[in-house]
Amino acid sequence: MGESILSAFDGLTLFDKYDIYQHLMTYWSATMQDDMYLLSDDGWDAAKERTRLKKESKGKYKDVEGIAGIEGRLIPTQLIIDKFFADQKENIQNIEADIESNASRMEEIESEQTEDEDLLINVKTDKGKVTKALIEKRIKALKKENDSPDELNLITEYLSLIEKETKLKAAIKAANAVLEKDVWDQYPLLTIDDIHDLLINRKWMAYMDDALHGEMNRISQRLTGRIGELADRYEIPLPQLKNEMVSLEAKVNTHLAKMGYII
Repeated sequence: MGESILSAFDGLTLFDKYDIYQHLMTYWSATMQDDMYLLSDDGWDAAKERTRLKKESKGKYKDVEGIAGIEGRLIPTQLIIDKFFADQKENIQNIEADIESNASRMEEIESEQTEDEDLLINVKTDKGKVTKALIEKRIKALKKENDSPDELNLITEYLSLIEKETKLKAAIKAANAVLEKDVWDQYPLLTIDDIHDLLINRKWMAYMDDALHGEMNRISQRLTGRIGELADRYEIPLPQLKNEMVSLEAKVNTHLAKMGYII
């Protein structure tokens, strides 16, 4: 692969073929070398293996790409998700977007309140946190009093946002649980063609593709910057510069003449 990369980029003026080759060597040292050792020892079936992760301190899993509770021996769970469970991934992303939108509306309502007129003041704890219990209690009181319609409408909306947040979080927890089980069950079902596609195309070659595009972006930014420098440098045409120089020279000579110096 190394020789083919060098020959593929040989003769190109913008690319340094050894920069591209360095990306391969870096990835080889970090990932591909270990993958090759596993394949040489256990064959392609090693790609079907996965392990359950134990939670570390503070009840969190270690940082892995994809499903937090599973780690593939050769194939990251994110690649399994992208290939086999894209619809479930999209559904989870949509729920996450709804959670963010819901939270933004709650923050917006809170930010709109002022010290002089805080319609949430009666549903906040001593620490300033709005709670569902306080809202429900306040709604009952306002309905009995038949007063403060603005406050009633606002805290009713806020209550609906709290309830929606609870439902969304439950939905995303359930969706993640289903996805985690599906991903776990998918590993042993991988065919040799699946493994070739996931490991070679979607893992190894995808990294090199990203590295290549990163190199292209770096060169593009460098060229753009250089073009900007040239544009600034040659913004004023040479004849115009000469005319300005002649004009300035005449002014200087006039001032010198007034001072008694004649050139």
